[in-house]
This record gives sequence, structure tokens and C-alpha cells, in this order.
Amino acid sequence: MDHKTKIRYIDLGGGFPVEYNSKKCFQPEDMGKKFVEFFMKKIIQYDLPPPYLIFEPGKFICAHAGMGLVKVISKKNLGKKKVLVTDGSTYAFVPDPIIYHAYYEMLPANKMNRRVCKKYTIAGCTCDSIDIIGSNRDFPQLEEHDLIAIMDCGAYSNVMASNFNTLKRAPMVMIREDGTVKLIRRRDRYSEMFAPELDVLKMADPQELKKFYDISRLNLDKLWGKAKKK
Repeated sequence: MDHKTKIRYIDLGGGFPVEYNSKKCFQPEDMGKKFVEFFMKKIIQYDLPPPYLIFEPGKFICAHAGMGLVKVISKKNLGKKKVLVTDGSTYAFVPDPIIYHAYYEMLPANKMNRRVCKKYTIAGCTCDSIDIIGSNRDFPQLEEHDLIAIMDCGAYSNVMASNFNTLKRAPMVMIREDGTVKLIRRRDRYSEMFAPELDVLKMADPQELKKFYDISRLNLDKLWGKAKKK
């Protein structure tokens, strides 16, 4: 007020916690009610016109709205540890567990009525030993082609994902209340992933490309020649 400026909006941003792994946390409504009471007292105290308060609980809104599906592609026994390798990955699908050790509940999507009897570590499909989506999780007996649902992963999973090991990020499907579905983000394409390299090749000098081609062709001829002699 000393600067003759009227504040019309105050944006308090996001940062609202989300309940993962059954850990209880406060709700935005609870925080909002307490804060507004405190804020209005200060407004009256300093004789200020009340501004619009803005909150951005984005993660709180969309985290529980997303569910990921991965398929078991192989099984491994590493001593006492039983590992299910899936077609998903922490890198290209749910990076949160590898980045800040997020814990996602997981369910046997196609065996929901089966009795829990095994503990599995759920691994991604890359060659990286830290590509672990979840460790020591309780499941029924699972086999190849079974589906695992990764719950509450609608917040940052897709935007934090990468194409590590040339993996395509998964498509996203919206499920409406009536059960119908709509593709809202398609799967990545190799043409998009390799576009930077392809663009460079298109702009390179043709003679330079021919030089590298000749080098590789001559070397391949030598290699194949030696192989034929053997």
C-alpha cells in the first residue's frame, strides 16, 4: 500500500502431498480453511483489500487419476529373490522410483481374485540393474504375459520419462465414466527419436558421407573375406 500498488491475486502454488502407500497426509481443503482464516486476520489487521487466493494442487488432482499397465515378459530366480521382468521401465514409464524412490502400490491386474502367496521384485526391461519398479511386493503366482497395474502414477511419470536404451514412452489412454476409451497420447516413434541424427545426415556433405560409407564397405569386405576363408 505504501507503493500505491493494489494486489489483486496471490498465487501460493502447489506442493500438496499425495497419499502413497497408505500414508495419510493433509487434504488441500484442510490446509485452505486454516490458511484463509489466518490470512483474513492479516488482511483486517493491515487494512488491505482482500485479494484472490490461488492454489495449484496439480499433483493432488492427477496422481490418483493415472494407472500404468505392464506385462510380465520373463521370470528370474536370483537366489531367494524372485524377479519379474516387465515390458515397462523406470526410465521410459515410471521414473519416480529410480529418481526419488517413490513407492507405488501394484496389483495383479488379471489375477485380482487369486490368493497372495509370493514376493516378487518387479524389474524393468533395460540392462540396468537399478531399473527396479518395486521390491519385495506381495502377489499371487504370476507367469509370463500376466499384467501388473501400477497405481497412482498420474502425476509426473510421463513428463519425467526418457528414451533411455531407445525405449518408446508408452501411450496414454483415457477411460471415460461409461467405460469407453480414447487414445490421448500415442506411443513414441523411432522417426522422432532419431530425428536429430537424421537431420545431421541430411545436411552433411555428400562426399563426406561417401567417404565414411567407403570405409565401412571396405572394412566389411575384409571382415567377410576372412570369415569366408575360415
